[in-house]
Amino acid sequence: IRLANEHWRYDVEQLARRVDELSATGRMTRGLRLARARLGVALAAAALLAVAVVAVLLASSGGGAAAANVRVDDVPVANPLAKYQSLGNLKPDIQVEATKPWIELKIHNLGTQLADVTRARITVVDALEIKPCFSAGGAPLSATYDTVLPTTVGGSVDQVVNEQVPAGQVDRFRITFDLPLAAYGPGGLDSWLMRLHVQLLHDAQSTPVDAGYVVLAFSGAPDPRDFARWWTKGAAANPGYATLVKSWGASSMQCVIHQTPTIQRFLALSGRRSPELTAFAAELTTQT
Repeated sequence: IRLANEHWRYDVEQLARRVDELSATGRMTRGLRLARARLGVALAAAALLAVAVVAVLLASSGGGAAAANVRVDDVPVANPLAKYQSLGNLKPDIQVEATKPWIELKIHNLGTQLADVTRARITVVDALEIKPCFSAGGAPLSATYDTVLPTTVGGSVDQVVNEQVPAGQVDRFRITFDLPLAAYGPGGLDSWLMRLHVQLLHDAQSTPVDAGYVVLAFSGAPDPRDFARWWTKGAAANPGYATLVKSWGASSMQCVIHQTPTIQRFLALSGRRSPELTAFAAELTTQT
């Protein structure tokens, strides 16, 4: 293509010089008319060649309408209350796998070529660690991928996936999340809220496919009955619970009351979330 382009450029330059030479004589000769006609043909051919080169380059790079075109149609979120199982004496309880938070990504290949989705990029956009103010002691899918998240804002992890989506087809896969064991504190009592940005990477597109934001709670959706970390409408309406909590100390009670607005502000951030987390946010209050 390069040699052909240089050949056409040489012809055009030669014809242009010939036209200039004849024009300088001031005579409209048959040679001048012929040279001008040839120059017009050469310029038109050069333009056609440029269009052909662009078409060849697009075809060779996989660009254009024929390429794979992945779209995220839906991102269901699950974040149930946590359940634990014992591993025996002197060993910490572990969370039952089915109660860990997860998201599903339903993707659609709108193009005409196979799309090979290779990675899911998860970035921690916002994070809130919630420590207990007081306690009595510690204690049909194509695939599922387990991802341990960083706890620092801005940290990201690329989860390797292997999802090959034929042209015009829909696929769905699940990513289950957890945090490093140390993130839950020495007694395993700390809770976390996280807002994550989810992106997909596939072979036919250098720019990640945006799947939006999700809000998750660890470990498990917050339990409205856990008054060691937050205060709820149910607790405020129950004199027995209020008396019990207040008996644990005024400083602990104030800790819970002051911590609750921070949780409310975090849960007001945009992002998909589970019904359990939505219901929990609606239960929060600072009224005692």
